Amino acid sequence: MQDSIEFVYKEGLLTSENKTQKRISLIAILGLGLFALFSIVLFRSRRTIATQKEEISKSLEEKDTLLREIHHRVKNNLQVVSSLLRLQTRSTSDEQAKDALNESQTRVESMSLIHQNLYQKENLTGIKMKDYLEKLTNNLFSTYKINEDQVSLKLEIQDLNLDIETVVPLGLIINELVTNSLKYAFPENRIGQITVSLKEKDENLELLVKDNGIGIKNFKEATEGDSFGYKLINSFKKKLNAELVNSSTENEGTSILLKVRNYQGI
Repeated sequence: MQDSIEFVYKEGLLTSENKTQKRISLIAILGLGLFALFSIVLFRSRRTIATQKEEISKSLEEKDTLLREIHHRVKNNLQVVSSLLRLQTRSTSDEQAKDALNESQTRVESMSLIHQNLYQKENLTGIKMKDYLEKLTNNLFSTYKINEDQVSLKLEIQDLNLDIETVVPLGLIINELVTNSLKYAFPENRIGQITVSLKEKDENLELLVKDNGIGIKNFKEATEGDSFGYKLINSFKKKLNAELVNSSTENEGTSILLKVRNYQGI
């Protein structure tokens, strides 16, 4: 009787152990299945992400190439216009017409430089102002055949990278102001200096163009008259939401400060 009871007890233990082992095996199989399923999903997700990244990268490269090509073509077209203006200047005998053509040429070249810089740089949206203004002012000195021993140039340009929407009007304003100094500030081979300063100050962008030439007798009359250059300046001043401060006096040089509120850095 006792042996019978022990047998039944042992059989019950074996049955319980078998059930436990079966549960463990089942859990292990389910775990392995879930792990395998997770691995497959993860692998497919990574492959999908890699494919998407490749497609996005390819798309960005294509857009980058297209944008560079656009800037390159715009630059070339502007240079063609500049060359036509130069040829027209050479075939014109009227001095007033020559001046107008020369000024138009420098305006076109100031815009051409912007697209040239964008085409050459890694950043297709911003312009390094130091490089740009060095080229712009040097071109103006070359256009008007200014002897550096007579008129020197001083640049004080902060290391700024500005958006093209800011640089186009700003570059044209600088073009007009420096041109005026070169043409009118130093008559009869007078020796002097032109200073161009650009910096950020008190959440504004401050542009200063000054010379130590003969100055302007009546600044208000000069800026509000029929001068096309100052009409351009006033137009772009509004676009930049800028304030123009003049401290020009006769025989003491010209100093014009532009405080720009609407500008975008990169």
